[in-house]
Amino acid sequence: MESFFDHYRGYIELAEETVINFCTGNGDHILNYRGRDGCNATFDWARYNAYCPQEHRRKCSHNWVKHVREGGETGGNPAWSGPSFLVSDEPMDYHRLQGIYQAFRDVAKERGVAIRLLEYFEPGPEFCRSIFKDKHQEVMSNGVMDVTAPLAADTTPYASSPGGIAEGMIAGDFLAEQCGVFVRDFKLDGVYLGNQCGLIGFWHPCNAPEVTPERRAGILRFFKSLWHAVGKDRLLYWMDTYWPADVEIDRWAMSEEACATRCDDGRQLRRHCENRANLAQYREPSAHRGQARRSPGHPYSPWISSIPGIPTLCTLT
Repeated sequence: MESFFDHYRGYIELAEETVINFCTGNGDHILNYRGRDGCNATFDWARYNAYCPQEHRRKCSHNWVKHVREGGETGGNPAWSGPSFLVSDEPMDYHRLQGIYQAFRDVAKERGVAIRLLEYFEPGPEFCRSIFKDKHQEVMSNGVMDVTAPLAADTTPYASSPGGIAEGMIAGDFLAEQCGVFVRDFKLDGVYLGNQCGLIGFWHPCNAPEVTPERRAGILRFFKSLWHAVGKDRLLYWMDTYWPADVEIDRWAMSEEACATRCDDGRQLRRHCENRANLAQYREPSAHRGQARRSPGHPYSPWISSIPGIPTLCTLT
């Protein structure tokens, strides 16, 4: 812990408050959380150099070898560029995770550093195994959770649904409620939604599904439900699509109201990485063939926000 604060001292000293985002895994531990009585349960976590499903592991490592020998990105998604191996075989459970959260709080207090702790939710399969998402394929669209889709009945007890999931419960409602319980039980300061969570069709407007009134309403419902669940005294960060807000509204069924969902004290959803790209970039998708499907200039690494008024943000995996 001491080395973390030493390493980021230059950033921390510039900010009145530092927000630390824990990428414990891909959020599966939030979806599967059963409440305080289930804190002895173990879960997979971001213990991999480059996690990819077993069936893709050989290809993942081959991509890395080709990258080293020939240069350039060959894997499409750098997260799958290998080599794929375990960095740690230490087990993780909720008691241990709580201890890690508390250790950061303790060291920050000793150093007089004001921190806020967030937990990360990834709508896709990165970083570690996705037990809940694999189980509920009915709400997955090309490997990404669709918050507007209905869940199948599930008798497993969850923190927000101790009697199990009722047939037809909306995925976004369940996610919001699980996030709410999780941040309260672990006394966290909020949630960081990664990889355009809530919007399916990754990184390029041409990958987005058809915009319908139902989809737009479903996305708005998710953000409102999440604010309600986590509470007005907490933070919500959203990693957007890296496209301008008007493109998200036009092509992904986002809405100004969803962007501006707020609590009673006027705090808004905090966007990260929005790239004010020229709209012509999505009107001519052929220009992007064979390239990473992200806006120009996006770094595939944690970033520190340079937006005035937004606290320093450190991302931990």
